[in-house]
Amino acid sequence: MFLRKQNRFLQSDSLTKVIDDLVEENVEITEALKEREVENATLEKENSSLSETIEEGSMLFANSFKATVYRERKSGERIVTRKASNAHSVEVCFVLAENPLVNQGQKKLYIQILGPDNNIVNDKGAVNFGESSLIYSESVIVQYNSNAEEVCAIIPNNESFKKGVYYVSVFENERKLGNTQIELD
Repeated sequence: MFLRKQNRFLQSDSLTKVIDDLVEENVEITEALKEREVENATLEKENSSLSETIEEGSMLFANSFKATVYRERKSGERIVTRKASNAHSVEVCFVLAENPLVNQGQKKLYIQILGPDNNIVNDKGAVNFGESSLIYSESVIVQYNSNAEEVCAIIPNNESFKKGVYYVSVFENERKLGNTQIELD
């Protein structure tokens, strides 16, 4: 009888020690898990921030926007003009900036010229980008090789030009790359 009691006591004491050890180990694992969760949340924020930075850095950029209005002689020679009554076309030039992060290949750019009457010059139609659309004057396809490249397009006007300010904008899809303006007398 004594040995049985002693055996139960020893088993009980041994089980209690094992249970205490397991509880302590569980607490340590829970604390380590919480630390890992905090680390993971921090890393996810950093990853998201870096992804945004890379996305912004891998966009196409343009600069040096210039628009010139021309009249055309019967010989075909183009002469720069500022008079609305003489104007026949607008040449839009800009430089696509060098960016090694941008995927190389064909890029479709849209040029929009908005006249002083808020109508689009040489309306070529609209292109949809999800819920937004863009009415454009001309589209240009450029073979982009991550190097700086000048792009020019001549946009005729099917109607006569009017006196006032013309706003010229260049888009890659729905994203505006830049703009300039010209004033005709």
